[in-house]
Amino acid sequence: MLVSNFIPSYNFLEILKQPRGLPKKDQVLARVHAALKGIADLVPLAPSKLEQIVQERVPNVFAKEAQIVVYVENMLMLESGDMGEFVGNSMIFELVNRLIDVDVKIG
Repeated sequence: MLVSNFIPSYNFLEILKQPRGLPKKDQVLARVHAALKGIADLVPLAPSKLEQIVQERVPNVFAKEAQIVVYVENMLMLESGDMGEFVGNSMIFELVNRLIDVDVKIG
């Protein structure tokens, strides 16, 4: 459920273009990641399941650019934040695989 907030809705994409959009996005993402950290503290096996869910829900190449950017930003926040010790390098590995997919589709 929380991972669904990694991809902004279409109406939120319009808010991101406004000056108040970026602070609002940062506020939402901070809350989502704090909730994920709280869940990981309570349920020790949650990060491994979270890792699978995040990797399965990566937007495809044809999604809107802003959605992909926010999702990648969230993946990197997972990797570099408190959850980084749980998810290891899997987020970076998945991002590299997606970049290879994009390169293949362009070429």
